[in-house]
Amino acid sequence: MSSFKFKEPIPGTMVLLTDDKTDRGLDKIDCVIEAPVGHTVSVNGNTCRFEDGYYKVSLPLGKKKLILTALDETTGEKIESHVFRLYTPKKIFRVSVDDNIWFLQDIAKNQDTYTSIFDNSYLAMYKKLHDEYGAKFHFNIYYTCPEHGGFSLPELSDKFKCEWQSVNDWMTLSFHAWANDPAWPYMNSNYDEIFSHCKAVMDEIERFAGYRGAVTTIHFAEATDECIKALYNLGIRAILGDYSLDKNGKPQICYHATQEQFDTVRKYCFWKNPETNMIMFPCDTVLNMYTMEKMLDEMDWFDTTYPDRSFLDILIHEQYFYTDYSHHLPDYEARLRAGIEKCLARGYVPALVKELFDFNDPEIFEDIK
Repeated sequence: MSSFKFKEPIPGTMVLLTDDKTDRGLDKIDCVIEAPVGHTVSVNGNTCRFEDGYYKVSLPLGKKKLILTALDETTGEKIESHVFRLYTPKKIFRVSVDDNIWFLQDIAKNQDTYTSIFDNSYLAMYKKLHDEYGAKFHFNIYYTCPEHGGFSLPELSDKFKCEWQSVNDWMTLSFHAWANDPAWPYMNSNYDEIFSHCKAVMDEIERFAGYRGAVTTIHFAEATDECIKALYNLGIRAILGDYSLDKNGKPQICYHATQEQFDTVRKYCFWKNPETNMIMFPCDTVLNMYTMEKMLDEMDWFDTTYPDRSFLDILIHEQYFYTDYSHHLPDYEARLRAGIEKCLARGYVPALVKELFDFNDPEIFEDIK
């Protein structure tokens, strides 16, 4: 096996630039190459320096897609990687919400009397937070649930379709799983199963809300490459994972990511997997997992550990909102408010992931016909 390879960036790395990064001269990509000691190595004609056991050089991100060709001038061997340049004027954050179904069940139950989807108390809270802070929310939903007498999405009328469409610039829906149980539903699943589940949910969203989203989070954030290819073929272009470490320090809840893939997503936020064409990106803090103090400490840790990142996702789960849930959080709204205020104080502005991408851009999605 050759000892000549890119350590960074791995193919598909996506660098999100802001005006501040450009002003500070950070609109570059750091190339780190593994090669035998004593060789001469260049990338795109730029000679690397040897430092800390690797060959290194920084190159400007002057193109939306930059092909990097490393040459071992001692042996003549060549290798390639590629990176994508993304842009947003300021750092951005998104609030994502998993395990959603009960608020849709409530709207369906009361659709003859509700005059707005925001007559539902759960959505009313999110609208209040949007009105106060400009926050933007992404809800990942199930097809069905057995709770509260049982419910499936076809029971929800399209009465409020125009309203769903009118708020699509700050509140979006997408597929999460067929149902809350079982846990880890697609960890060892197959193409056909997740295809049928996702299609059923997305067809229903299109029916009652009038659109099909391209961004989602899979329940428990594990799935085979075949599952991810199925999602891609249904129009999904970006999926979030937890990208955390288990007790042994190994990547988990991240779609079977390798260590180098894990490190890339954590450092740069976005990575396009060349094997599946899917964009992968991370959650940074789960607001319902910790005490309020620890939740805010974790947000500080991410900002300190990755000071040059330009995107944050803070996540919460629907069920903790309800008083009849076994792990109800009385401070559910306060946690959301604190998380949003922390992001704003750190200079992040609200946005949805779909605002970063033209999912039909041939320079990024060159395989889309």
